[in-house]
Amino acid sequence: MPKNKVAIITGGSKGIGLAIAQELAKNGAKVVIADIDEKNGSTAAKKVGGLFIRCDVSNEKDVKNMIEETTKRYSVINILVNTAKVYMYKNIKHVTTAQWTSSINVNINGLFFLVKHSLPLLEETKGVIVEVASGLGMPLERESAPYIVSEAATFALIKNIAKTYAGKVRAVGVNPGPINTPLLHVAFSGDLNKYGQLNPSKRVGTPKEVADLVAYLVSEKAAYITGTVVTIDGGEGN
Repeated sequence: MPKNKVAIITGGSKGIGLAIAQELAKNGAKVVIADIDEKNGSTAAKKVGGLFIRCDVSNEKDVKNMIEETTKRYSVINILVNTAKVYMYKNIKHVTTAQWTSSINVNINGLFFLVKHSLPLLEETKGVIVEVASGLGMPLERESAPYIVSEAATFALIKNIAKTYAGKVRAVGVNPGPINTPLLHVAFSGDLNKYGQLNPSKRVGTPKEVADLVAYLVSEKAAYITGTVVTIDGGEGN
């Protein structure tokens, strides 16, 4: 378990990010919540006894500042978990250039900026990067073109980092299926219980289940796991 380790959780103000922050804090980690939502982010940080830093992951200056503020407080970084995402369900014919650019900036560039500025510190601690993306990227969904393209790209980057920094930094992708989060409510506005019945497990997952998986992946028990994408979707992708 990540006792006394410093963990940055982007998008940690709600949903899966918040559940991960709570689980890592419960296991002894010093948690930094990085989010654009100042109100909920500050509240979340207080809940877990951690630090909140406002950060737009699509803004490199914000990311650099967040990493610097973290190291000023804690000196080291052991764990980076990226859950910050933007989602849209729209046929590519109707996607505006601004929407496409926003998706790329947050979902791909955000991970790039985070990795670029945290890698030297993670190398020092033999740390772990976890990219929490979405089952929409594997297999590809019919709609949501900007989202699925960006999510597939982040998994490719995770695999690249794992091979390039093997033995120094672990990098793992987490591929959730339908999870009961605000994002799922945006993607599916109907009855989630009925939606869950379409899943082989006859339900949607919980943020806590994803958080438990991430807590394992960043622990020493998972020291031999890197460069892969772990799916948690109730069998939906089979």
